[in-house]
Amino acid sequence: MQHFAARQLIVREGEPSDALYIIATGSVLVTSRDVRLALLEWPAPIGDLGVFADRPRTATAIAETDCTLLRIATPDLLGAFELTPEAWRGIALWFAEFAYAKAVDEKVRTHDLRAQLARLLLARADPTTGAVPLTQIELAEILAVQRSTIQRHLDAFRVAGLIAKAGRVAILDREGLTREGLL
Repeated sequence: MQHFAARQLIVREGEPSDALYIIATGSVLVTSRDVRLALLEWPAPIGDLGVFADRPRTATAIAETDCTLLRIATPDLLGAFELTPEAWRGIALWFAEFAYAKAVDEKVRTHDLRAQLARLLLARADPTTGAVPLTQIELAEILAVQRSTIQRHLDAFRVAGLIAKAGRVAILDREGLTREGLL
């Protein structure tokens, strides 16, 4: 077991995949090119793609809170599978269940994203001017999605006449945006 303090680097994108980690306690933030990908908790794996594909790390993992991770070196993991081939089936099923649960969660989250964004804009807007003091990157970070996803929804709001975008967002139609937040 390895212990990491909050904000401590666990693995860096592009480094060799020398071990698989399993979160035992705490939470881990996963990013790629400064874009927030996920916040993982027990029993999520970290580094599985690189280890099993024999590729460099595809993302950076940083301890969000103090955490404890089980570290399994790649040679030890692969050696265990050679000794017990039936373990491959169990690991494959475990990863498949984990991936399925994440896909379902992502589908639910993105389905409601437009309404979440509308509610966030309304909550953060200046009551007098309608100006929202957040950048698109900050909006994306708050909602844990990519900036391009936020951009698409903001463009739809702009085309519908709900907001103006000249650098930062300003709400033009509070009632219309409120309706979007209820969907």
